[in-house]
Amino acid sequence: MLLSALATAAYFILSKRLLRHYSAIEFTCYAIWAGTVPMLVFAPSFARQFQHAAPSATLAVVYLGIFPAAIAYVLSNYALARMPASLMTTFLYLSPVLAALIAWCGSARCRPCSLWSEASWRLSGLSSCTRADRHAKGPQSEREVRGTAPQPSIDHAQGT
Repeated sequence: MLLSALATAAYFILSKRLLRHYSAIEFTCYAIWAGTVPMLVFAPSFARQFQHAAPSATLAVVYLGIFPAAIAYVLSNYALARMPASLMTTFLYLSPVLAALIAWCGSARCRPCSLWSEASWRLSGLSSCTRADRHAKGPQSEREVRGTAPQPSIDHAQGT
């Protein structure tokens, strides 16, 4: 568990730096290929197993590779390039809640009581993180938030 947390932290730190130079799609491609290369040691057995795989299993793997992996990482990297990493990672608390909602809508296997308790717990944590972040920055006027506050001018004649 600790190793997973450290790997995720390292990924976000590295991502934030590299997203200054690459677009979200480029960086996602590089990251996915970097994760694919070590898996090539399994290629010989994959080729043998692939021949016997059911078409539905193959389609399920393709679906999982496109939607939850590729598209989600592109969107995540797009957001990470445009907001602080600390704020971006707080939104990861929504993943289990959204997964539970999707499962609940798709089947009757998810119990609504546990779903709502989990959702409220996650959302309260997210709310407290974002509230603390806003409070730490200090009060801002509505014009500063909208970006319409007057900008200070530099008087070039006086050199200030």
